Amino acid sequence: MFTAVEVPRPEIAPWRNELRAESACQIVHDSLYERRDWCLQYLLQLGGTPVGFAGLAVAGPWKGRRTVFDFFLQRAERDSWPELWDTFAQASRADSYELQTNLPLMPELVGRLPGPHQIDRLVYAEGQTTTLPSQGARLRQMTSVQETQLCLQERAGQCEWVLELEGAEVGKGTLLFHYNVPHADIAMDIPGPFRRRGLGAYLAQELKRAARDLGAIPAARTSPDNFASQRTLEKAGMIRTGRIVFGQLTQR
Repeated sequence: MFTAVEVPRPEIAPWRNELRAESACQIVHDSLYERRDWCLQYLLQLGGTPVGFAGLAVAGPWKGRRTVFDFFLQRAERDSWPELWDTFAQASRADSYELQTNLPLMPELVGRLPGPHQIDRLVYAEGQTTTLPSQGARLRQMTSVQETQLCLQERAGQCEWVLELEGAEVGKGTLLFHYNVPHADIAMDIPGPFRRRGLGAYLAQELKRAARDLGAIPAARTSPDNFASQRTLEKAGMIRTGRIVFGQLTQR
């Protein structure tokens, strides 16, 4: 018998740890569980035995909807995922989904869901180490060491840098830590007059290095139509590993 039961967050902790360990990547929606009242948790059971969990976003950007963002089963029970998915979808009254395709089970699940799927973001992971030239630019950290360590400890907030060239500010960079340990999300911005000079890729490269120096693994996201950002990340040695796809679920 398949069941899906809403439970307090601590009851799914072992399954979240298993998902993190198996995925070995940045899980974009991981922090939703830490935001008060933003999501509901469901324990998935087979014959009364817990075999996985699911997450349903109901607040923040998902207010007014019931959006599935997590669905995970232990390896031994994955052949039963269609039945457990149907049970969970009915019990949770889910009406939409927003799923990361490079997590366990997601390729099979996304392929079964009603389309069309829309791509919200592309997910990048660290690939190769690059040695792009600075062209005389210098990266300067704006966030104090103390603030940076607090961000790391609390897995919240962000640390900021500026890129300077000949005394002028030519770019800004950020590391965000509200993701699963040990990942940090890199973001950068180069103003229009300084673009197409390789400064963005150099900035991304140096943010990767800064993340590593802090003991974090760099990752990134970008929109599917931001081709300049995609080229910049890839030039800095980042590789595309997945997508965040979303869509509506049919009424059951």
